[in-house]
Amino acid sequence: MERVSPTTPPTRRQRRSGTMRDGPQSGERTTRTNLGSPIQIVAWVCSGIVAIILLMAGVNKFMYDETTREIFEVALGGGRAFASIIGIVEIAAGVLILIPKFTPIGGLLAMGVMLGAIGSHVAVLGFEGEAGGMAGMAVVVFIAAAIATYIRRGALLRLLPKR
Repeated sequence: MERVSPTTPPTRRQRRSGTMRDGPQSGERTTRTNLGSPIQIVAWVCSGIVAIILLMAGVNKFMYDETTREIFEVALGGGRAFASIIGIVEIAAGVLILIPKFTPIGGLLAMGVMLGAIGSHVAVLGFEGEAGGMAGMAVVVFIAAAIATYIRRGALLRLLPKR
């Protein structure tokens, strides 16, 4: 494999392989993705926070415990089916945000669900007691999903059809 100078772009084969024969030399460009860069670490941490919280919340919607019943039947008037639909979306978002190629889709799903949750707290549920903790968690998930989506926004652009 030929070497790449600072002014010569890497060949298609070099970009695909992700490595160079002798490794990067001083002043040479590399084609490897730096997964350990600080910005990528932030993306992974944010994705992990969102995934853990959404997966737990999504599974909890299917358990339909007393708190979930009170929120969805009494306060929101939706019932078990509504809770299950929200649970499915939360689980899907939690899984998608962990796959770098689909992080923006999972992040957008998570932000949409969290906007609904925050809106429910503002309009109906309030912020007293346990509801305040859930509202705070929704804000944390929204912000973490927004950060992960922004960092990995290029993946969303690559998923869009080319003109």
